Amino acid sequence: MSAAQEGEQVAQEGVGAAAKAVSESVSGLVRAEIDLAKAELAAGAKAKASGIAMLVVTAVLAWLGVQGLLIAAGFALALVVPGWAAALIVAGVLLLLGAIIALVGLRQLRKPFGLDTTKAQASEDQAWVKERLGAPQTSEQIREDVAWTKQRLAKR
Repeated sequence: MSAAQEGEQVAQEGVGAAAKAVSESVSGLVRAEIDLAKAELAAGAKAKASGIAMLVVTAVLAWLGVQGLLIAAGFALALVVPGWAAALIVAGVLLLLGAIIALVGLRQLRKPFGLDTTKAQASEDQAWVKERLGAPQTSEQIREDVAWTKQRLAKR
């Protein structure tokens, strides 16, 4: 059934049916906004999980760096040859990579996330509802309201 047909049906059934149709559309809109809020929170949590994963990688690289330093110290003490210098360079590179990844991970964890899109759409919907419910409406306006609400739900 098209929006125009529903509007005609609403006009024929009267104000009670129109109120019911608007109520159902508004409740659908509220459910859609709740789904949007859930999606925003999931995206924010995913970004935090990525930062935590980077810190785990940092811990692994730091552990490998410590092992490299121990190997370098062993070579230095046991052989006193240039071989230990190579092991020291490898350990230094691993620790440097760990520090870089840690900084990137911490920066990502410090980024705030919120429900900006949901708040904006909820405010817009609230203003629309206040505007529409505050004044008497014709059956044509009710049809337009039902169509607008359905368009809004279809976008989500």
